[in-house]
Amino acid sequence: MSASNGMRIYRPFWLVLVVFVYCITASFLPSSFVLFGHQFKPVDFFSDFKKTKKKTPRKKVHLQHKGKTAADSLHYTGIAFENFNETETPLFQQFCDKLKLDKKPTQKVHIAWFGDSMVEGDILLQDLRTKLQDQFGGDGIGFVPITSVTGNFRQTIYTLNSGNWQTVSILKQQECKLPLGIGGEAFIPQDGSWVSFSAVNRPHLNFFTEVQLFVLTNNQPLTLTVLIDDKSEQTIAVAASSSLQVIPIGSTTAFHKIKVTFTGSTTAYVYGLNFENGNGVYLDNFGLRGSSGVAMGSLRPDSLLYQWANKHPYDLLILEYGLNVVTPETKSFEWYETSFPRAIQRMKQVYSKAAVLELSIGDRSIRKDGVYATLEQVLPFIEIQRNIAQKEHLVFWNMYEVMGGDSSMIHWVNQKPALANKDYTHINSNGGAVMGEKLFDALLFEVRKQKLHL
Repeated sequence: MSASNGMRIYRPFWLVLVVFVYCITASFLPSSFVLFGHQFKPVDFFSDFKKTKKKTPRKKVHLQHKGKTAADSLHYTGIAFENFNETETPLFQQFCDKLKLDKKPTQKVHIAWFGDSMVEGDILLQDLRTKLQDQFGGDGIGFVPITSVTGNFRQTIYTLNSGNWQTVSILKQQECKLPLGIGGEAFIPQDGSWVSFSAVNRPHLNFFTEVQLFVLTNNQPLTLTVLIDDKSEQTIAVAASSSLQVIPIGSTTAFHKIKVTFTGSTTAYVYGLNFENGNGVYLDNFGLRGSSGVAMGSLRPDSLLYQWANKHPYDLLILEYGLNVVTPETKSFEWYETSFPRAIQRMKQVYSKAAVLELSIGDRSIRKDGVYATLEQVLPFIEIQRNIAQKEHLVFWNMYEVMGGDSSMIHWVNQKPALANKDYTHINSNGGAVMGEKLFDALLFEVRKQKLHL
């Protein structure tokens, strides 16, 4: 065998040896080692020979486990409320205490939602209301105004009216000093004006029992003709009075349709009907298209507001505003920082026993240079809303974060099915179902936390 052939035989050996030495050397090199401009990746040649420490099985976390937060203990992964009410009378805690978990409800709990066009047609509220009543009891939609611009597509109650009602609103400067209802509206009938309401085939909303009419006769008598299920008719004389009257109407047994005709006075202010049945939770929708919430501080007279609070008290007020404040043209929110707190103080003064929950705006997107992105005014405005909640000792919930934060509106619009409209501002009924469930979960988390003293 020649010398050259012998060298060829050992070539594989030398190759393996070189690779072996390289791997051992590389195992001890720092991860930042650079040679001739090339950064070497760390190599652990001995990793397969090292002993791996056994993982200890993770213990289940009990509700009273002190090493975890309340959210961890209750397995809540959503966006929780920020409670700035703890330094005052703990009204929010008192509200939570009234909600009984796994027990038959022992009282009525009333919630009022004051908002804007985001909840038109009962969007969001219809899903939140269902979940609240599933959990805490109650049957009925609560307060419904006489007429509404969205009455034709509201899915939680069917409404019709004679078409000759005059609507007056706090959003019109010349009407804001009239005796409006707590929701900022009133309805003036003509002689013979009528309105009808029909139950819908949905849980908790498929029949009526306890029905009340809210009216101010303005010192003139008024006659009501009430027709139940198109067959049973009764006449009710409403006395002349300068005070708010709550008139029981309807039947002693369950029914599905009610029609009320108004004759006599044409100077009365009629506000709406209230539908309830037994103990439980009732959620009233006072959403008003175009409202910023600021005008709520101008409601007058005081005597009428306090009559509303006495005759129809609330345990929780939910304030949802901002869609009519945050626009691409908005340069400053100073006016809102000054005016909206006055409206809050006014509502707190009237409903002194009610907790107040303020919701931030959700995401809102605008097209710029051919691309949709979150409106730049959104985040500064949410910070203002949060500061107001803190200064006024409210409870605060960030809907922007709930939606997913930056550019989340784009994803909500592009979902299949879509969760928001193509105006990139308003959620739709699908998005309302999502938001309603998330708000219910956040509320339920607070109730459970209170019950467990976490």
